[in-house]
Amino acid sequence: MFTDILPDDADTGVTWTALSGAISTWAWMQERPVTVAEAAATFNTTPEHVREAIDQHPWAYLEGDGDDPTAQFIEHDGA
Repeated sequence: MFTDILPDDADTGVTWTALSGAISTWAWMQERPVTVAEAAATFNTTPEHVREAIDQHPWAYLEGDGDDPTAQFIEHDGA
């Protein structure tokens, strides 16, 4: 399980901005609703990290049951 997300000013590694963009792009390219749980499994990280990354994204947001990552979906403004 990958949980070593670094601050955006880090010189190397996966930053929150990088993770946020990667998850958002991946979710958009699925062309179907995707859950926080599905994103966590795909990116080998925790649902909490997925939620944090999406919270930091300028156009992505979460919808659904915040207590259940299998019922919380990644959405995009304008989609």
